[in-house]
Amino acid sequence: MTDCSLVGSVITESRTQRWKLVDCDLTLVSLAGLALVNADLTGCRLREANLGESDLTGCDLSGADLTSVRAIGAILRNATLLGARIDPVFWRQAKVEGARVDAHHAMEFAIAHGLRVGD
Repeated sequence: MTDCSLVGSVITESRTQRWKLVDCDLTLVSLAGLALVNADLTGCRLREANLGESDLTGCDLSGADLTSVRAIGAILRNATLLGARIDPVFWRQAKVEGARVDAHHAMEFAIAHGLRVGD
């Protein structure tokens, strides 16, 4: 789907297979606990969405807006986060091993995990 709006929707117990939602508005959507492996969520607005305990392994979130997302326990291993807008707290909540990120994301990750950069 492209340019759709699912604002405020709650999706539970879904057997999702290779989702492709491009430039969609998923503000306040709950995707908690879903397996969205290899989903394409390029450019989606996920402001204040609930991704808690979701498996987004290999997901493409390039250019996505993840501001104020709830990502406690979310798995984003090997996900693509290039160009995404992300709050610093995200880096403490989600598992992001192997994710592709921009340089400023790497810096935010380091700071969120207590590293002292440039001292």
